[in-house]
Formats: sequence, C-alpha cells, structure tokens
Amino acid sequence: MTQLVLLPGLACDDRMWQHQLAVLPAAWQPTVTDGHARHDSIPTMAEALLARHPGPLVLCGASMGGIVAMEVARQAPQRIRGLALLGTNARPETPDMHQLREAAIGFFEQGRALEVLRLNVQLAFHASRLQDTALTQRYLDFVMEAGAGQLVRQNRAIITRPDARLHLPQLRC
Repeated sequence: MTQLVLLPGLACDDRMWQHQLAVLPAAWQPTVTDGHARHDSIPTMAEALLARHPGPLVLCGASMGGIVAMEVARQAPQRIRGLALLGTNARPETPDMHQLREAAIGFFEQGRALEVLRLNVQLAFHASRLQDTALTQRYLDFVMEAGAGQLVRQNRAIITRPDARLHLPQLRC
C-alpha cells in the first residue's frame, strides 16, 4: 500500500503538519518523518526515509523537507507515486545563500539563534499570516526547541545539497 510521508522543513517537526494530519484521510496512512533531525546530509536523510518507509511512497516536503524528498526520488524513483514540493528549491546552493547560511551558523554557534529566526519569520510565512502572533510564536518555539546543533547541521546539509534538476525530468509520478 502507498504511504503518504510528510517531510518537515529545517529544524521543524511533526507540529509543522498538525493541521494537515487532522484532516488527511486515515486511509492514506499519513506519517511525518524525522530523519532530517537524525542525519547530517541530504543523501543520508533520504536513505533513512527509504529504509524506514518501505514500499511505494507519496512524499510531501516543505522547504528542506522538499529537498530531502527530491533526493529520495533520485535514490528510488521507482518507489515514488507522487511528489508535492512546497516552498523548496531544486537548485544547488548559490554562493550568496552559502555566505548567508554560514553567517547564520555563526549566530547559532554563539547562542544567538533567536535573532536569526525572528528575521526568518518574514520568509517562512505569507505576508497575510505575519500578524498571527500565535502561529509565528509556535514556529519560533519548535525551531528553538530543535536547538543550535540541529540548526547548524541542517544548514550545512542544505549548503551541500545535490542539484535535483539533473534527475527530476526523468521522474514519472
């Protein structure tokens, strides 16, 4: 049976998908993966997802979760029945973004993650939702709970991500 796997964004967890999980049909067997929290590279995150979820897959990835989903599709295209990529990027890291991420990593290592994350709220939410302080605070809370170590590891994984544009055209789902 095909399984729907939701892949959270950078430093996020299943709370990112709580509203979707509440309304998705149980027959789809939706689950949220946490491999991004346990591994240090996009390829090993994808390998872990494939090992943990055997059989055909429908993947829905947001941001970094989409990057991992694209790598899963590269590693096992025959298992992919559907792919939803939300707010993500198939391109490799640009030099400008690499520099920005390295600066953010410096802040995370100095214990100044909240400074960076407050600025990131502008990028993480549509302008119409920025005034929803309960929503943005929940986001800040669970990303801060992930901790500086995870923020550093996951940003480094994104910096070295593969160029998914090379394999996506061959994907059939």
